[in-house]
Amino acid sequence: MSPSLIKTAKIVGFLVVLVVAFVGWAQWTVHKVHAFCGEVHAGMQVSSLPELAVKHGINPMYAKGGYRGQGDPDWFIAVPAEGTMGDTVCAIHHNQKVVVSARMSGE
Repeated sequence: MSPSLIKTAKIVGFLVVLVVAFVGWAQWTVHKVHAFCGEVHAGMQVSSLPELAVKHGINPMYAKGGYRGQGDPDWFIAVPAEGTMGDTVCAIHHNQKVVVSARMSGE
């Protein structure tokens, strides 16, 4: 094999390893959010969400506060799977005290 062919094969191999590593990491982040969302249930205290996020290895910042759309009676928190750039989230609706509903979205 020529030196340039060996160099090209090494570069391609390295890129394949990077892609496989990224896909694995992205799937792991989806798994963590899915496990987190599976434990969030209606009636649960909103104040307990950050602690639950930490338990599942999720940044607790994502499980705080939320926002409310104009005319929407419920508040909303979207806890993202970081490896999906926000395309996969645990969608949590609450009334600032307790969770009203939670489900995975974007899977």
